[in-house]
Amino acid sequence: MTSPATVALIRNSVMKFFDASKVPRRRDSERGVDWGYINEYVPERRKFGSDRAPTTEEMRAIMNVCDLRMRCLLLFMGSSGARVGAITYLKWRDVAEVEHEGAKFARVTIYSGEREQYDTFVTPECYGHLLQYRRFREGAGEKVTPQSPVFVTEFSAEEPRMEKVRALSVDGAKCRIAYMMKKVNVRGVIHEGRNSRRFEFKQAHGFRKFFKTRMEMSGVKPIITEMLMGHTLGVAGSYMRPTEREMLGEYAKAIDALTIFGNGQSMNKGGVLATIRKEMLSTRYGEEEIREMGDLSKLTTEQFVEVLNRKGLGLNGKGSQKVVPAAEVRALVEQGWEYVSQLPDGYTIVRLPRNGLGG
Repeated sequence: MTSPATVALIRNSVMKFFDASKVPRRRDSERGVDWGYINEYVPERRKFGSDRAPTTEEMRAIMNVCDLRMRCLLLFMGSSGARVGAITYLKWRDVAEVEHEGAKFARVTIYSGEREQYDTFVTPECYGHLLQYRRFREGAGEKVTPQSPVFVTEFSAEEPRMEKVRALSVDGAKCRIAYMMKKVNVRGVIHEGRNSRRFEFKQAHGFRKFFKTRMEMSGVKPIITEMLMGHTLGVAGSYMRPTEREMLGEYAKAIDALTIFGNGQSMNKGGVLATIRKEMLSTRYGEEEIREMGDLSKLTTEQFVEVLNRKGLGLNGKGSQKVVPAAEVRALVEQGWEYVSQLPDGYTIVRLPRNGLGG
C-alpha cells in the first residue's frame, strides 16, 4: 500500500509537470484539469508517525554485531543527528577536532559546499571510533587525505586494491543496517499489510530520532537541537547566531545520553580504545578476567593480540585462527593464510587453510 505522503508527492509532481507544460487548470478553463476533484481522492496524511526512537540498549545490541566501519557509521548517525544521505558527501576535511571542558570530540560539516550546509558535532566515543577506523584503513594501505571519504565501501584484506575504494553509498549503508537489525531482531512489527510492514522504529531515520530525543531529554535548547539537525528555522534562523563555544556547551549537555558504550565525558582516546578492546574480549573472557587485566588501553598492540590469541582464537591445530593487526594481513596472505573477517580496533582474523600451509 502506497503511503499518503508518497501519493501527495506524486500528485504534486504531476501538477508541476502539467503547469510547466501549459496544461490549464479548471479554474482557468472549462477544459482544464480539475485538481480539486482529484484532491478528494488523495488520502489524508498523518501528522506524525507511530514509530519511536530506538533505546540505548537497542542501539548497543545492533552495534555489537557490527564491524568497525558500520559501528562508526551508526555512532555517527546517532550522535550527530545527520541524515543517512549525508554520508556520501562526508570527507575527512569536514571533521575537525574540538575540545570542551576536557572532552575531545569533533565538529562535522554536513553537505559541505552545498546550499544545505550546516555544522553538527559527534561524541568523544564516535570521534575515537572514527580515528580507529581511519588508522585501520591506513594500515591496510589506503592513503587517507582530507579529500578522502569518511565512510568507504568494503574491501578485501587479502587484496585491498585501494585504488578502487570509493565512498559508501546510501543504498549500501541502508542494506547493511537492515541486515544487522534483522540479525539481532530488535524491531517489533506494529503493522503488517499485504505488501508492507511498519516497525517500532525506522531503519535509518530512527537514529536521527534517537539524537533528537536524547538532546531534548538532556535539556539542550530546542532551537540548538534544530540547528544541529539542519532544520530550517524560518525567521528565527536569520537572527539566531550562537557562537561555536555556545553550541559546544549545549551539545556537551547531551554527550552522556548520546554515548552507547561507557561514560561519554571520559571517552578520550584511551577510553575509546579500552572500550573497544573490552567489547572484543567479552566474547571470550569473563568480566572478572577482564577486570584483572587492568587498563586495557595501556597494553601494546603485541600484548593485546597475544591476549586475544590466548583464548578462543589461539593456534590449535587444523583450521586454527589468530588475530593480527591489519598492517600484517598482506604478508600473512602471501604466506598462505586466509582472511576471515575484520574486527574493531584495527585488527583482522586470519586462519590457516584446511590443508595447512603449502610447502
